[in-house]
Formats: sequence, structure tokens, C-alpha cells
Amino acid sequence: MSVSTVAASPRPGPSIRVSIASALVITLQVLAVAWGAFAFGAVYPWAYWPLIAAAATAGALAFVVPGRSQSGTRTLSWCLLLFAVATAVQLVPLPRSVLAATSQARDALLTSYNLVYANTRAGTVWHPLSIAPDSTWLGLACFVAFGLFLLGSARFFSVRGTGVTIGCVLAVGLVLALAGIIQDVTYEGKIYGFWPDPYVNKPFGPFINKNNFAGWMLMAVPLALGFVVSRAVSGLRYVREDWHSRVLWISSPSGSQVLLALCASLVMGVSIVLSLSRSGIIALALTLVLVTLFLAMRRAGRVQRLLMILAVVAFLGALAAMAGTDAMAVRFNDGTAATLEGRIGAWKDASTITRTFPLVGSGLNTFPTAMLFYQVHDLYNYWSEAHNDYLQLFAEGGVLLVVPAILALVVFVRAVRQRFAEDSERRSSYWIRVGAVTALIAIGLQELVEFSLQIPGNACLFTLIGAIALHRPIPARDPATGSGS
Repeated sequence: MSVSTVAASPRPGPSIRVSIASALVITLQVLAVAWGAFAFGAVYPWAYWPLIAAAATAGALAFVVPGRSQSGTRTLSWCLLLFAVATAVQLVPLPRSVLAATSQARDALLTSYNLVYANTRAGTVWHPLSIAPDSTWLGLACFVAFGLFLLGSARFFSVRGTGVTIGCVLAVGLVLALAGIIQDVTYEGKIYGFWPDPYVNKPFGPFINKNNFAGWMLMAVPLALGFVVSRAVSGLRYVREDWHSRVLWISSPSGSQVLLALCASLVMGVSIVLSLSRSGIIALALTLVLVTLFLAMRRAGRVQRLLMILAVVAFLGALAAMAGTDAMAVRFNDGTAATLEGRIGAWKDASTITRTFPLVGSGLNTFPTAMLFYQVHDLYNYWSEAHNDYLQLFAEGGVLLVVPAILALVVFVRAVRQRFAEDSERRSSYWIRVGAVTALIAIGLQELVEFSLQIPGNACLFTLIGAIALHRPIPARDPATGSGS
């Protein structure tokens, strides 16, 4: 073989390795989202440990995908690390004498709850600040895994883009919505036909709690709508501005993507209404209306403003019409103690825990344990969640965890605002980011009265959408030259 032949022979280059690494990251991202949704929200140990492993692996692998673009999340990384360290402080063993001196309430609770603690002399027993260390370790493991997933995915999207991952996630959402709708009609007491509902409370889809199903969809629907607009903006850029050309564009590959994503968003929206989750329905309607009004006010043309508002009103009207208004009216007139008075009682009990452990909290992920001792309202039902995750974080973490959480939120919001400043409304990435931010606002509203983000499957999707909102837009390229703009 001649030298020239050897020189001309192809060799596996970096592009092949990049493609394999990128495909593996996307596969893990989508598998994590799908597993978290279809495995009952990943609320069981056999489900959440694989989810934690998949999320952490995807996040770590995303950092080794070659690329120059950076997500610019260094400050956020430090805030997340600060929260993890603060949680670790809750797990540091301390002498019983120190615990009793710093908090008599903590000492009394541990005496009632932990037999070893109660029956050992004060000078020889040690115990962490967390009243249930095993639960806090689990919470810390979830936080570290999803934090790595967030940062790694944001970096990966800044290098490779978001389109493929979002398309796959929407496919998962469409199947999940269809599964929920079909089960709603055929339900006979068991999920998937074999898994009994542990709470004897009609679930929706694979989620045991219909509100948690609605929380998943609350994030998926705005993301789908943002994907629709982004693909329309990208596809119509080179189409002549007449109705004939635009109608013909619908039959093109990009036009077909828009129609499929729009259908997916409609089916997912219908599933929220059919779930009869009041928090989900109200959060979806309120978020879409507020974001549409905000975007409409930024646009110069009155016609464009009117069209945007009418489109959202028509979308919400179509959801209500397809789901049926009678069932919705009955659901919204339901004022049972378990849904209204019970929540108020849970908030009061959570406030009691907050006042009892104001500085370091009861321990991350220990609210169910604390409520064994502090629940005094609605004694007929056991409220293992506060149904307000902001209040529950304060009860579990006190000032120790709330301060780094607020810092992380402020840094996140500033980073997303900077990404919008770096982007343009003429680019598809702008509208994908709008959809992602809208999804985060929607689930943020529902968290005022629910606990959807305590479901690992929902937390996984939330983290991925956060990474989509954080990623830097890939520089636009000239179609003729292929060079960056």
C-alpha cells in the first residue's frame, strides 16, 4: 500500500466520537424522563434509584461532549454546591447534649421517635440535626444527581442544541397523555391493569395522584407550544409571505413537525383537563394567559397582539370543549375537607414546624416524619406533604437551606434573562426558551398548593426544562457559507 493511499484512507475522527457521545446523552436524557413518568412517577425505591443513576450519568457524560460553547452556569454551580453543603451540615452527627442545648424541641422529638436515642445516656449518643437522616441522605442524593443533570444538560444543549431532545420528550408526553386518557375511560381499580392504587383514589395515567400527572403535563404543554412556534419561525423564514406559499409549507417536513407538535400539545392539554386537577387547570390557563399578554405587549403591531391572544383563548377553549364542561363544573364545586380545609390545616402544621426549627429545619425530606408529631389539623387524613413546596422547604431546611435556595433562584433568573438578551425573536431558540420558562412558571404556580416536584419523575422533567431555559443559543450560520453569524 502506497503512502498516498494510506494518507487518503478514512480514519475514525472526532466527529464520530462526538456523534456517539451526543446520542448517548440524548438517549439517557429521554430514558430518564420516560422512566420517571411511566414508572409511577418513580416514587418507589426500585424506580427512583435507576432514575437517579440515569440523571447523574447523563449529566456527567454531557460534560465530556466536545464543544467550545459554555453554558455560563459557574455561579449557579456554586449556589447549588452551597445548598448541598448546607444539607450535608444537617447530617453531621452531634452529641445529644449539644442537640438538647440548641433545641429542646428536637431533643424531645428524637426521644419520642428514636428508641436508641431515648435509651442511651446523653454523653454517649450522637445524632445528626436531621430527625430522619436516612430520608435526608435520599434527598441529598436526588439533589446532587439532578443538579448534575441540570448543569450537564445546559452545557450539552449549548453545544448540540435542544431540538432532538425536545422532540423525543414531546413524543413521551403524547404517549403518556394518551395512556392517561385511555385509562380514565377503562379504569377498573388498577394502574396498567395489574398495579393496585394504594390510596383507593382514582389515579390518572401511571401517576397515583392526578395532581402530579397534571404537574408533569403543565411543564410539557408550554414546552410543546414553544417548540411549535420555534419550528414555525424557522421553517417560514425562507417561505414567501403569501398564503399560498405558507399553505404549501405545511406539507413540508418542517411544517409536518409543527402540526405533530401542535397535536401533541392539544392532546396533553386535554389530558390535564380530563384529570380534573383544579390546580393543574388553573395553573395552565393562568400561565398561558399571562405569558401571552406579556409577549403581546412587547410586539408593535396590534394585529399581531390580537392574533396571539385569540390563539391562546382558542387553545384553552378547545381544551375545555374536548374535555367537557359539566365534569369540570362538578369538580370545581367540590369543597371537601380533604381538598380545601385539609390543605389549610397542613399549611398551619407546616408553619408550626417552621417556627419550631427556624434555623436548620427538621432535615431535608423529613416532613412526613415531623408530621407524625406536629399534625393537629384534619386528623382523619395523614398529610405527609405540606401541599406547598416553598413552605415545606422552610420547614425542612430553615434558614440554612432557604438562603442558598433563594440565591440559586436569583442566579438562575439572571442567567435566563441574559440568555434572552443574547438571543433574538427571529431565531427558533428564543421561542423554545419562552416555552421552557413558561413551563417553569406553570409548575411554580401549582407548587403553591401541591407537591408535584417531590415526585422524582416530575423533578427529572423540571430539571431538563431548566437546562433548556439556561442553555446558550448556538451561533446562527449562514446557509450559503456555513459560517457563524
